[in-house]
Amino acid sequence: MTKANKLKICNITLLLVALPMLISSIQMEVCGGKPLANFGFAEYMAIHAILGSVMIVLLLTHLYLHFGWQNWQQKIKKLKNKPTKFLCAFFVLMLVSGIVSLLHNVASMNHSIIGAIHGKIGFVFLAICIGHIIKRWWWFKKNAHK
Repeated sequence: MTKANKLKICNITLLLVALPMLISSIQMEVCGGKPLANFGFAEYMAIHAILGSVMIVLLLTHLYLHFGWQNWQQKIKKLKNKPTKFLCAFFVLMLVSGIVSLLHNVASMNHSIIGAIHGKIGFVFLAICIGHIIKRWWWFKKNAHK
């Protein structure tokens, strides 16, 4: 399988995982840990954590396919596109805050300020991602049906 095919599969899967991830993010942010319908905070947190784990693997795969493992930090620093640099920075912030938030939430089963901060970082990350996708939409149109 070529690198382009792997990237196509990774990108399309990222798009498919991003929608339920966004929905679970909005639910957790709007309800602030309170139950919604028949689901409590623990259920939404579990769904969000599972989707987040899948998304982390996909995002790391996406970065690997673009930059490889060797000298990836140097390659990101050399990028001329500032939004892509911000995307990488917010990914790291979101990852770290998500892990801390998950550990806190598992221990207490309560929504926390750490989770709220993680949510805000995540929404900024998603906004930059949307711009990243829109800028590269031609790639999806060209490669989606191949």
